[in-house]
Amino acid sequence: MMVLMILKYILLFLLTLLLLLLFVPIHYHASGSKYETVKFQSGISWLWKGLQVNIMKDDAFPPKIMLKLLGIPFSFSLDKEEEKAEEKIKKKSNKKKQESKEKSKSKLKKSPEEWLRLVNRETFTVILASLMKLWFHIKPKALNVKAHYGLDNPCDTAMVLAFFSSLAPLLEGYSIALIPSFEGAVLEGEAQIQGRIVLVLLVMILIKLLLSKPIKKIIKFLIKMKKEEKIYVS
Repeated sequence: MMVLMILKYILLFLLTLLLLLLFVPIHYHASGSKYETVKFQSGISWLWKGLQVNIMKDDAFPPKIMLKLLGIPFSFSLDKEEEKAEEKIKKKSNKKKQESKEKSKSKLKKSPEEWLRLVNRETFTVILASLMKLWFHIKPKALNVKAHYGLDNPCDTAMVLAFFSSLAPLLEGYSIALIPSFEGAVLEGEAQIQGRIVLVLLVMILIKLLLSKPIKKIIKFLIKMKKEEKIYVS
């Protein structure tokens, strides 16, 4: 009886936590600059600042993580040697995974006709509509960007400028100043962003996207390819 009571309270606690996670907004902020040195700071807060996580990175110092739970602060510092060791391990594991994937994919028959049939105009329309809804819900309350950029090829610099100009309707109301340089490669500036995310809205958009006909067809095709891959490898 006592065990059932404990399990009941545990399940009730987990359900409450899940509902809070889905419905209580997660506030985020980030800022960074790149001039002579690179500086970056980001953080999230949730449950009316009951949980706060901040990450700071400076070229002169190792990354620092600051956690505050119910007002109690905790801090962690990542040593550069540890960071390099972790990166090496990740690179090795990713390389092995990539090699195994390439081997299995090379043995399978490619079906570009099937992909062209699945990835059509209807697919792009559904994905674009979902991305627009996603942007509407996660778009930042404040966004400030001031950057001076340039690529080795002036044509590439012009293409980047044209791309950001095409995003003007989505970025309306934000302070964005992009100064192109056609004399060589350069990237310096600063940026700040602040906003909030409600997870339940993102989950609803994702579920609706996955249940749409074009995406369901793609998922079925990928599952079929995965089964064929397992049969071939075995």
